Amino acid sequence: MDSQKNVAAILLAAGTASRMGKENKLLLKIAGKTILQRSVENVLAAKITQVFVVAGKCFNEVQSCLRPFEVTVVHNSNYQSGISSSLKTGLKMVAWSADGVLILLADQPNLIPQTLNCFVKLFSEGDKKIIAGQYDSITGNPVLFHRKYFNDLLQLHGDAGAHSLLKRLPGEIATVKIPPEQSFDIDTPEDFSRMRTILESRLA
Repeated sequence: MDSQKNVAAILLAAGTASRMGKENKLLLKIAGKTILQRSVENVLAAKITQVFVVAGKCFNEVQSCLRPFEVTVVHNSNYQSGISSSLKTGLKMVAWSADGVLILLADQPNLIPQTLNCFVKLFSEGDKKIIAGQYDSITGNPVLFHRKYFNDLLQLHGDAGAHSLLKRLPGEIATVKIPPEQSFDIDTPEDFSRMRTILESRLA
């Protein structure tokens, strides 16, 4: 019998990305596809039942970029108040019949489906209610939360995201080790150049 649980995903794509300058980093292209498109493709190829992308200032551009994909793009008009507002905007769209929600950053385009499936598998087959990524000495994104924590997530404020919840519930957490090249995210033009090298090498 298939024990896989019903897991939704929220991609957070509403950040201001001020260190990248005027360009929206998520709409920059590598090998013909935007960073955002590659991140979305990875999630859609994993064992996820519904996908929501939360956009802010560039909502129209993001929506246009993702038109070919089976995802729901949600506008966070309060994106400047911090990442927690985007998380809550996406969570309000998730069906409460979902067993859990996987929260991801949209600027990690090398986080492959096989790794994302490790989160779903551990969540479905284990007894832990929170599955978090682990890289170096950091425990954090992506994070999969059981629906019992949906109300807690809706109470978050500011730019701390769900880290305060992770700190409060260490006994509920199991981790998935993420290779450095997959956990790497894009904050600066130098990061984008490095990501281009990583992706082009994998896609070659």
